[in-house]
Amino acid sequence: MNTVGRCLAKPSVARAAAIASLLFGSATGSPAQIKHFGVSDVTRFISCAEKVLHKRVLLHPNLPFEQLTPVCMGQSADEFRAALKAKSVAVKEDEDWAYLLHASYFGPWQSYTMEGEKLYWKKFHVEVSIANADLKEQQTEVELKPEALAKIKNQVLEQARLIPIFEPHTQNETEVAQIGISLHAYVRHANKSGPVSLVILLNEAGDWAADGRIVYGEQKADGSFQLLWDSPIVVARLAQISFLDVDGDGIEEIVLHSSYPAGMRDLDALSAFDLHGNELTRDLNSTVGSVKPHCAIPYLYGYSAADGACPIVGEGVDFDYSSGPPYDIVGDGKFTLSEHHYVDVRKVRAARPKKSSY
Repeated sequence: MNTVGRCLAKPSVARAAAIASLLFGSATGSPAQIKHFGVSDVTRFISCAEKVLHKRVLLHPNLPFEQLTPVCMGQSADEFRAALKAKSVAVKEDEDWAYLLHASYFGPWQSYTMEGEKLYWKKFHVEVSIANADLKEQQTEVELKPEALAKIKNQVLEQARLIPIFEPHTQNETEVAQIGISLHAYVRHANKSGPVSLVILLNEAGDWAADGRIVYGEQKADGSFQLLWDSPIVVARLAQISFLDVDGDGIEEIVLHSSYPAGMRDLDALSAFDLHGNELTRDLNSTVGSVKPHCAIPYLYGYSAADGACPIVGEGVDFDYSSGPPYDIVGDGKFTLSEHHYVDVRKVRAARPKKSSY
């Protein structure tokens, strides 16, 4: 019997309790067991800031992270705020959230400061929403009940990392700035012989969200879900989640198609993760010789390659469905699976020793 529909939520957890669980572990004293992929100095800075401020912390994507990461040293909250102020970073807070962004947004402004670079608000509000993915897209198999969605939302807020948040705008200082975070839930038998998979696409609310994360969990025997991992920051502009057995092992991978901003036009971006959180499409710019591999795309919205996924980016990037599985990826070049990882065929050929003419 499919137990997905039996997943019921307990009474709504107070937001303060969720933050306490995040910072200090669950009510039983056991910390939440979720694996984080893409951990860097910025990740550790956020964790430190949340413990110091006793709040969830959101960062603007264009902060000078290399200068900020050494600032948090476990000092008092007031000392931490003073240290950030010395770096020209504003700390905007409400009861449950802290939002860090450039102090220059709030003035005093220069005569040449553009209107779009001015922020008037004094207060902000964070709204986190969750919804089932659209059954019509045929990527999710079940619509969870509101009680189950509410419980999953609380789990995500307690255990998963959030994303960079661009500055919200208001017309005047009395208007409360609105920050929206959106969660979309996909429930699917990605592994026919395993537990039901839960995939959450987390991104900034709105039609033009720039970045996001994938949060993965599995259903337990009692019908509830346990979160297992969250991804590095992914390109979430016009994001579409789908599922495909890319390597032919009978287990579907999580596929993310999105648009990568590239000046006057967007390029196609494709990321694929297995159910263990491994990034099959991590496109490395150098895999030859002694050169250290690094992400082929530039810094992702202010975060380093260590924080962000490295999608395959180019014109018309997609799987070659004409043969497979395993499926190649084509578009700007050709990528083929090798040891559970996509590699650029051109670089593989370049790395092969040339045959002797004798």
